Amino acid sequence: MLAQLRRIRPQVEREIRVLASDVILAFITLNVVVSGILDWGRGTPVPLPFPRPLDRWHLLSSVVLVVYLVVHVSRRWKRIRRSTIR
Repeated sequence: MLAQLRRIRPQVEREIRVLASDVILAFITLNVVVSGILDWGRGTPVPLPFPRPLDRWHLLSSVVLVVYLVVHVSRRWKRIRRSTIR
């Protein structure tokens, strides 16, 4: 029974990490969509108190999304390649 519990724990920890990563990815994606809609509605970029070129909300959130996606996919690449649709 203890051996089974030891095998379950890493699986649960991995699922929690994947869930947390998915929540972060969803938040960043929603941030990009909202900032894009606000920029489009205003007709000009929404400014942030950062130095150029990071002073535009949509640009900054888009860069963060692309970087996060590259890291996210690179870490899951082996699992993505092995997975099959069932």
